[in-house]
Amino acid sequence: AKWIEKCLTSLFDSSIKTEIIVIDNQSTDDTVSIIETRFSEVRLIRNSENKGFGKANNQGILLAYNENADFVFLLNQDAWVEHRTIEVLAEKMSTNPEYGILSPLQFFDNNNLDKKFKSYIKSSAVSNYATLSASEKEQIFDVRFVNAAVWLVSRECIAKTGLFAPVFSHYGEDLNYAHR
Repeated sequence: AKWIEKCLTSLFDSSIKTEIIVIDNQSTDDTVSIIETRFSEVRLIRNSENKGFGKANNQGILLAYNENADFVFLLNQDAWVEHRTIEVLAEKMSTNPEYGILSPLQFFDNNNLDKKFKSYIKSSAVSNYATLSASEKEQIFDVRFVNAAVWLVSRECIAKTGLFAPVFSHYGEDLNYAHR
C-alpha cells in the first residue's frame, strides 16, 4: 500500500495513454481500498489466493494479449516510471523489433542504479549516467537478463515465448522467461 499510489500515478501521468490492469495477489493491507477509492479507472482483478509473481502476471499478460495489446508493460507495485518511459521504450521496440523485452534503467533512488540492475549491465557509460546526453540515455544496452520489475514485452515475444512458467512461485520466473 505504501507504494501503490506513486506507482499508479506515474502510469496515469505517462506521455502515452495506458490501460492499467492490477492483479492483486490477496494483499492484506490497504492496497485494494486505495485502488478502489483513488483509481477507479484501473481494472482490478482480486485473486482469492496469492498465486505468486509469475501466475499473477500471466493473468494480466493474457488479458492484455487477448485484447490485442501491441505491448505489455509489467511494473512492480513498488516501482514507478518517468513521464516518457513507456513512450521511449515503445518507440525503441518498434524500431528495434529484434528485442522482445526492453527495460528502462532501474534506479534505487534518483542518482543510484538498483544494485541488482547494476550487476546486469556492465557498461561504464551507465555508471556515469548523470553525464550522458539525452540521446545517450535512450540507447539500448544488450544484457543477458534484467529483473521483470519493469519490462516492456512485445506481442510478438509473448506469441513466441508464451507466459511465465507456472512452476516458479516467486523468483526465477523472469530469468527462465528471458532464457526462453
